[in-house]
Amino acid sequence: MSAQGWGKNLHKWRLQRGYTLVQLAAKSGLSAQLLWQLENGIRKGTPNQWLKLARTLDVEVRELMSESKIMPDDSGRIEETVSLYQILMGS
Repeated sequence: MSAQGWGKNLHKWRLQRGYTLVQLAAKSGLSAQLLWQLENGIRKGTPNQWLKLARTLDVEVRELMSESKIMPDDSGRIEETVSLYQILMGS
C-alpha cells in the first residue's frame, strides 16, 4: 500500500475515534501539519511516528497499514518496528 493508502487509513481511524487533526496532534505529540501531510500522502512518516499514531488511536500498526506485510512474531513491537521500517524504506 502506498503512502496515500496509509493516509486514508489514518484519516479513517482519526475520524472513527472522533479526533480533529489538532486533537490527535496534541495526544500523539506530532504536529497537526505533519498529520495533514500523512493523511494526504505527501509524506510517508517514520516508523516511530506511525507507532505513536497507532498507540494514540489504540489500534495495531497493521490496522493503519491494512495491506502491509507486517507479520509480528514473538518479539512483539521490535519486530513490528523493523517490518514497518522495511516497508517505509521500500525494502
